[in-house]
Amino acid sequence: MKQRREDEKPWGTTCLANLQRRLEKNRLDRLSFEVDWLPSLQFAVTGQVDTAFEFNISSFELKVSPRHPPQPTTSSSNAAMATSSPCSTPVRKQSRAVAPLVDTNTIKAKPRYLEFCKDMEKQFVGPMPAKAFLDTFVPKAPTPCPSVGKHFQKLDPTFKGRGKKGKGRKTKKQVFEDAFIGAVKASGLCPDLELFNTTSRSSDQYVYDQKPDISVCDDRRASEDPPTSSPAVPDDDGDADYRPNGTVKSHAVDWYRMELCIECKTHEQDPFSDPPANTTYDRDAFSFEKFSSIESMEARGQLISYASAHMSLQFRCFCFSVCLIDQKDARLIRWDRSGAIVSERFDMTKDGNALVEFLWRFNHLSYAQRGHDPSVTVASSAEKALAEKHAMMGDIHKVLVVNDVDKAKRYFLISAPTEYKLVVTGRASFGDIALDMETETQVWLKDSWRIDLDEMEKECDIYRKLRANNVRNIAELVCGGDVVGGAGQKTVTQDYADASWRHGEVALLPHRHYRLALKTIGHPLKTFGSTKELVQVVYDALIAHWDAFSLAGILHRDISGGNILIVKDGGATRGILIDWDLSKETDALEKARRKWRTGTWRFISAAILKKKDKVHKYWDDLESFDHVITYHILRYRPWNLPSYRHHMDQIYDSTEPQENGNEVLGGSGKESFFGYSLFRPREIKAVMPSHLAGLIQELRRPFHLFYGDRDELGSEYCEKKKAEKQVKSAAHYLDVLERYLAMDCWGRTTAAKTSSEKRRPPRCRWERRGRQISATVILCRGS
Repeated sequence: MKQRREDEKPWGTTCLANLQRRLEKNRLDRLSFEVDWLPSLQFAVTGQVDTAFEFNISSFELKVSPRHPPQPTTSSSNAAMATSSPCSTPVRKQSRAVAPLVDTNTIKAKPRYLEFCKDMEKQFVGPMPAKAFLDTFVPKAPTPCPSVGKHFQKLDPTFKGRGKKGKGRKTKKQVFEDAFIGAVKASGLCPDLELFNTTSRSSDQYVYDQKPDISVCDDRRASEDPPTSSPAVPDDDGDADYRPNGTVKSHAVDWYRMELCIECKTHEQDPFSDPPANTTYDRDAFSFEKFSSIESMEARGQLISYASAHMSLQFRCFCFSVCLIDQKDARLIRWDRSGAIVSERFDMTKDGNALVEFLWRFNHLSYAQRGHDPSVTVASSAEKALAEKHAMMGDIHKVLVVNDVDKAKRYFLISAPTEYKLVVTGRASFGDIALDMETETQVWLKDSWRIDLDEMEKECDIYRKLRANNVRNIAELVCGGDVVGGAGQKTVTQDYADASWRHGEVALLPHRHYRLALKTIGHPLKTFGSTKELVQVVYDALIAHWDAFSLAGILHRDISGGNILIVKDGGATRGILIDWDLSKETDALEKARRKWRTGTWRFISAAILKKKDKVHKYWDDLESFDHVITYHILRYRPWNLPSYRHHMDQIYDSTEPQENGNEVLGGSGKESFFGYSLFRPREIKAVMPSHLAGLIQELRRPFHLFYGDRDELGSEYCEKKKAEKQVKSAAHYLDVLERYLAMDCWGRTTAAKTSSEKRRPPRCRWERRGRQISATVILCRGS
């Protein structure tokens, strides 16, 4: 067994720390979680705990102590329903950085920035002239911008009168932030905004420790609540640092209140490269996104991560940020779900420069003009009382949904979401339990940015077709439609893909804000109580998928763990299939729409990962069902399999960047799984109960034959045609699942193999001492 180094921090410790912060920042009394305890044990546990807990790696002791009395809840309010995962597509490849609390491998800050950088490649449009940027995106203020005199000129590191440092010497980075804040305050550019130096103090509001150099927050809270109101992060005077060049003390990042993020970089870290003046370039061949150094790529990824946090923790359509370069220059950036528009690099130390004008105008913008979603507002006192009546706690907001069919307006109350989509671009789907103010019943409200193309049918229309064709095991639709209110409900970055000033190749999709309400509320598939329940729920989802294909002529094309839900109907449990917004009618399948992959990377078929413009066929979705069952059995139950983490990463998360640098492919790990070289049948049989090992083998055998060639299959090649027929319908897979569900062995064990001397199941002993609960998990290492 591989030994852990003394200085290596166990993954379980990091994950538990993240969960601890998540509990505190959301003020939750209960939280469901999954943890891989140690790399060598590959042990996963699911449960519910009360707020505070400690875990001792050496003794395997989990101590849980409630900080507050449990809040009264209804059964429906405890339900959780998942929309498509952060990696939902169309995707090129979106990394594990977007789902840090789910993956079996964690990722540190700098590698995470590089992953973000790769994810958003070809989604930056620039360099836009600074004046055009202001005139297009930042309306003029009612009064002219005041003169800033020498306040900004003194920021130039070569300015002779710049303090004791003298000509040619740069001040320390931390001091520069205060100097910049002091210049803005002295110039009177932002009378309604507060600027804080947040270089050294993060907050627990976000899953990662994000610390932008300067945070710009609104100072109008007393007279006007912003639409994304949330308790401010208290300022701890005890930790405040004295700043010699300004009046600003150290301040914790407040993502809920942030209006603008400002980041400082050196010349070498400039994330972008403007073409030299008076020089002609092939604008598609010129790389505006700088790849010449790791530092510039990390800086670009860092800006992406800040924009992701900004748009995840507030109800936003878009946001702005500023990148200060070498204490002298600046770039302005506007982010939306299509990409980002970046200004040219300009000198910020001159009077009347674009940054000065931007800050003055930004100060006078309305919340909607700054990117806030005007269709979401802070609930009134009466609305909050209504939410509390139905056991809804936290920060309550009112959300508008306009039904596409009759244009009727419906209002829903939701609390601030507790799960974040750590991405800037794409559909950015999230959902939460909401209260229909008209009927006072709870529904599931899905918020996403649909792909705004004529060929992409709206999800509500698809649900109506499915219902008209009596498709089983789908959610019941309440209402839905495009979000109205403000021009920001549609992305604009794609509109500048052909601008004359654009350099560098771009690949952008238009998106439009969309909401729908579903009457059916379910639980995420990963919360399954037993492996039999898991298989039963996926079986029900496969029925829905086959009904849609055979009765309504619709192929789902995004089968994933996030799109299959567990629904409790009294004492019965069933599964439903959701998120139909990437589906396509079968009579339009013969031609690939564009060079997209549709699906969730972890569950996309090997064939599509190998060739992203492959026409999506029925068997691609069927393979995804295979991956969903196998992944959840392997990921959420304790198996002492050889090279577990490495194989899981190879099969479900690995990528294959091509030598030309223009494409990212995958699928080799999945092919190796079907080829029996990863998680070999005998290895699975040695550690799993016979019915689970047999199920996994029978599910993957058709694709073992489907992908294999004559040389690889040998004597099995004669069965290839039979397998090709089996994967063209759901009949074979439904028969396999029905046969295994009918077995009587499920009740004896679901978590581990009990009949083998090599593997004994983990045992858990609970003790209650007053309000303290101790859980000792006894793990048997096995051989």
